[in-house]
Amino acid sequence: MEERQRRKERWQRFSYSLRLTLAGIGICLPCALLAGTLLRRLLYDTHPMDPLMCSLAVIVMFVVSAIASYLPARRAASVDPMQALRTE
Repeated sequence: MEERQRRKERWQRFSYSLRLTLAGIGICLPCALLAGTLLRRLLYDTHPMDPLMCSLAVIVMFVVSAIASYLPARRAASVDPMQALRTE
């Protein structure tokens, strides 16, 4: 397989997992903010909607997801598809 195809396949797998990550962040961030407002009485000396902590949590989730999805995508793109089918 030529390098251009490998790069294209790697990007397809990587972008799919990043779209899933963004969808998860989009769903979970409002839920976390809602839970923070419901648990406001239990939080001491902390604001439940602290923008610094919310943005830091989103950035950390995105970076961890990018690393966790890039490594398998790179490995999968380096294997010849026919060789993978023969080993199964």
